[in-house]
Amino acid sequence: MDYVSYLIRRYCSRGIIIDTNVMLVYIVGIYDPNYLPNFKRTSGYDIEIFEYIHLVLSQFRKHIITPHILTELSNLSMNIQDNRLAEYFSVFKRILEATEEEYINRDNILHSDLLPKLGVTDLAVIEAAEKYKCLVFTDDRFATQHMRHKNIPVLNLKEIRTALWMRK
Repeated sequence: MDYVSYLIRRYCSRGIIIDTNVMLVYIVGIYDPNYLPNFKRTSGYDIEIFEYIHLVLSQFRKHIITPHILTELSNLSMNIQDNRLAEYFSVFKRILEATEEEYINRDNILHSDLLPKLGVTDLAVIEAAEKYKCLVFTDDRFATQHMRHKNIPVLNLKEIRTALWMRK
């Protein structure tokens, strides 16, 4: 956890790229933390993890997404129960309007040798992190490995969750 604190201190003024699943847990948690276990896409997360995400994100001046993350968030969010969609999307809109959206040229993504391994969204996250020299917050282990190989600073939520669980 000391390393997490170090990364937060080092990058809090530069910003943090919030990958799709972490952002989805954050949005659903802001909307209704008790809904986390009831929504298929966030059922593997609990209020404690949402609170941890909230704590981490509150320490950054700038929250960053890419258009690819925005699209994935929208598509995943459409699985929310119909009677909750309007209220949920009100929260969705408020949170995402407060983020900065960083565009990555499609040619940088499409011409990458890693496209078949990582996909469009993860490659855009990597490109944005390299371009803006900021921290990435994800739960994707495979993408985390590639980022670390490229010396991109990354917080992996699954690793943090394991560390929190082991401290209990």
